[in-house]
Amino acid sequence: MTIARHQPIHRLALRVYYEDTDAGGVVYHARYLHFAERARTEWLRTGWPQQSADLRAQGMAFVVHHLNATYHRPARLDELVMVSSWVDYHRPSRLIMTQQIHRADDQPMGALSAGQQAMVSGAGHSGSSGDAGDAGDTGDSGSSAKTLLVSLSVTLALVKMDSGKPQRLPDWLVGG
Repeated sequence: MTIARHQPIHRLALRVYYEDTDAGGVVYHARYLHFAERARTEWLRTGWPQQSADLRAQGMAFVVHHLNATYHRPARLDELVMVSSWVDYHRPSRLIMTQQIHRADDQPMGALSAGQQAMVSGAGHSGSSGDAGDAGDTGDSGSSAKTLLVSLSVTLALVKMDSGKPQRLPDWLVGG
């Protein structure tokens, strides 16, 4: 396996809407998976816009092979949450990513408003998907305090859509 060191961290800010919550205004556990999926899609689109279209044209797509989620704290109605995503390492046909969903403890979240995204140098993160504790931080210096809500480890496989067979990751994605 190849370690993907110094990969940029992709960040996507999202607002929590009524549709995301129960009657008490707390986010449903499954909605965090929606937030993470949206962030992974934007990560691919932002980093490799033409290549993402090329994958679709070749009948290939990323599918979730394995996902592990740890829920630390709840998000609530109207809060802004930030989804941070990065690649920890890859195998020939798989990417292993870490995603963390945070709430800024001083709303709104930095300079990004809901729906905005940013790519940030990966030098500030450990690349570890271990439990960062209840008040974890992605490690980017100079940011305001953030509360870790959910941490995810996601294995994505690149497959041929018609057969479901794994495909080798393209060089443009893994730098090979």
